[in-house]
Amino acid sequence: MRAWLAIALVLPVALTGCPALLSDWSIAADSGAIDASVDAAGPEAAESSSGSDSDGSSGSGGVSSPDGSSGSLSGGSSGSLGGSGGSSSSSGGSSSGATSGAGARATGGGTGSGGSAGALGCPTGLAGPELAEVPGPNGGSYCIDATEVTNAEYAVFLAASPETNGQPPYCSWNTTFLPASGWPATGEDDHPVVHVDWCDAYAYCAWAGKRLCGKIGGGPNGFNDQGSSELSQWMNACSAGGTKAYPYSSTYSGTACNGADFGAGATVPVASRPSCVGGYPGLFDLSGNVWEWEDSCDGTSGASDNCRLRGGSFGDSSANLACGYGTDAYAMRNHAPAIYGFRCCAG
Repeated sequence: MRAWLAIALVLPVALTGCPALLSDWSIAADSGAIDASVDAAGPEAAESSSGSDSDGSSGSGGVSSPDGSSGSLSGGSSGSLGGSGGSSSSSGGSSSGATSGAGARATGGGTGSGGSAGALGCPTGLAGPELAEVPGPNGGSYCIDATEVTNAEYAVFLAASPETNGQPPYCSWNTTFLPASGWPATGEDDHPVVHVDWCDAYAYCAWAGKRLCGKIGGGPNGFNDQGSSELSQWMNACSAGGTKAYPYSSTYSGTACNGADFGAGATVPVASRPSCVGGYPGLFDLSGNVWEWEDSCDGTSGASDNCRLRGGSFGDSSANLACGYGTDAYAMRNHAPAIYGFRCCAG
């Protein structure tokens, strides 16, 4: 009897363990219009062919950074760029605030690497979208944001006045985390944040106590390993360990996710397409809506490094919306058009 009692007490504790956290197409002004003729060439070719981003920067170069004070990346008591301190200041809930920084959709304004393990083994109480646990290819697991980071969630980051001087050397050119255009995104709190460059995405994830999705086990994923579900956190999550061509199925559906065939012609609220779920349960919009930055670059020299983009956007058709598409899916680290967003990983 005592032995069975001991097992009953210990087993729930063991099951709550969580993985350790590690550390343009042509866009007409802000209307969201797209020149679909460049769809098949991928995000980098599309951006270059457009001549300029909607913020007026050259299609072949970086984007112009808007003016404004960058504040402090550590966000008060949140700690360093690595998100080493602090816990969530909000227990969650849906935000009714605008993108001026009144609140986040899911877990609110938490910062740092603190947070307790949830029922699925992922940390809770961190800033940004809720985390979903996915199995690793060789045992174990890690966590990935259930959705793309929204405008409301990114506004919480900006309200913390993040400093730019704690960034990696290859992001030293990045003098502000403000989106390059269209900010604040009034009336679109629950849409994915866009006009963010790679360094903005990297900094947000670190501030939130997570990391930009990269290699399973830690660090950046190899630039030429984008198609490997055994190496890429993003690819493994999207393809359910390499078993699906699209997150929802092995067969393409033009209405499952927000791609060109769906016909929205712009971003839609995250998790608003109930058919756009997968590769694993609890994950939304890994195909369509916006391209997602990945921690997978071809160098560490700075703004001109090419970094991988995943999943396609609202202007893409079947080929670009597949989990494994990636030959031409990259852009320079400093590019920030209206079709680039991101999500974060943990573990």
